[in-house]
Order: sequence, then structure tokens, then C-alpha cells
Amino acid sequence: MTNAKKLSRIYAELSRTYAALAAAVLEDDDGAVLPRMAVAKPASVDHPESAPRAPKQRPLPLPSDSAPDGMSKTARKILVALAQLRRPLDRKQLGIMTGLSASTGPFGVALAQLRRDGLIAGGGREMTITPKGIAELGDWTPLPVGHALFEYWCAKLGSTAEKILRALRRNSNRALSRTDLGVATELSPTTGPFGVALAELRRLQLIQGGGAAMTIHPDFARALEPTINVFDTKNNTSVKLDARHGHVKS
Repeated sequence: MTNAKKLSRIYAELSRTYAALAAAVLEDDDGAVLPRMAVAKPASVDHPESAPRAPKQRPLPLPSDSAPDGMSKTARKILVALAQLRRPLDRKQLGIMTGLSASTGPFGVALAQLRRDGLIAGGGREMTITPKGIAELGDWTPLPVGHALFEYWCAKLGSTAEKILRALRRNSNRALSRTDLGVATELSPTTGPFGVALAELRRLQLIQGGGAAMTIHPDFARALEPTINVFDTKNNTSVKLDARHGHVKS
């Protein structure tokens, strides 16, 4: 018998054995033939549209971006910043104070609406809040005073600007150069982020001076001095007394 005939015979025997096993699987213990189960055909991967689709849901309505009095949140943040500082601010300063991007459309729209309604005055470089703006603003939180004001700004600034501001306050008795600040902050004073932080601090009027001699801005330094309110019985007026040096502040 040739090898080909042997293989053919083996395949035939295997086929008969497989058929017998298949028939046995379909019988239960009593010899009854079990009904064949229909198997659901899975959805074709090549045709995902054949799979049942979930019903499309409508998006939930977004919360209104307006304060209870109808003023937009952006406009209100701008008014609060102007009320807190009570000095002219430019568009970039307002962006820093509000934590918003001053170059976006909504920011510009809010400024235009505030001007149209007479709540702010001035152009893009010097904007102030008007008496009407103060009245429309309602309740707002003023900036803290003394050391709490310093910590307020440190929390608001980026890491590099905060380190620079703290270094200048630690060395308030002398001016520091850009190189000195690099040593004091353990940062490289020649990098771009360092220069950006200096520019931001100058724009906010927290520091003053060029790269050779920088100090805390005098107005900011005066605001950081601890003061208490006392009543001057001689002149019947309330004055602020510098608790550190004991002189009356104007």
C-alpha cells in the first residue's frame, strides 16, 4: 500500500470518528437528541452600521454665563478688579487681575458693553470704574491689607514672579539687579520666563526700576505697611496710624 493510500484511509477513519462524536454530543443521558441551538450572528466589524445604535440624546443646557443681575461674569470680574485697585488699568493688567485672557473676543465685548452702559471710563490703556459702575456692581470683596495683601499677590502670580517679589521684599533696604535676583531666587535671570515675570510685575506696579536696580513699587510698599485706624479727637477725624513706625499716614 502506497503512502498516499494510507493517508487517505487515515483521513476517512478520522472523519467517521468526528461524525460519531458530534452525534454523541447532541444526545443527553437518556439518549434523546437535543435540539440544536440557534446562535446569533455577531455584527460584522466591517459594517458597524449593522449594530443597533443608541438613541441620540440632546445635549444638556449649559448654565447661564450671567450673574443674577444680568451682568456677564467677565464684565463683573472686570468691574471688581477696577473697584479693588481704584486706579487706571490697561487691558493686560485687567487680564492678569481677572485671570482671563484679555485678547479674546468675550473680553473685548465685555469692555465695550461696560463703556456703553457708562460703568467704566477710559480707553484700552487707562480704564477706571465710574460711580455708576460702583453702584451697579453691588457687593464685592476689597483687597486685603498689610501682609495679607502681599500673600494675595504671591498666590495670584506665577512661580517665577512670586519668587522675584519675595526676594525684593526680603531685600527691601536695597535695590537688586537682575543678576542679584537670579542669585536670590536660584533661577536663571537670562531666560525668557524670568524676563516675562519682571515685565508682569512692572505692569501690575508691584515693582519698579530697570534691570540694574529694582525695588518694590513705593505705592505697593506703603500698602503693605501694617496700619490701624484711630480717631483724632483734636481734629474729629479718623486717621491711619503706621503700627510699625508710629507715624500718621496721609
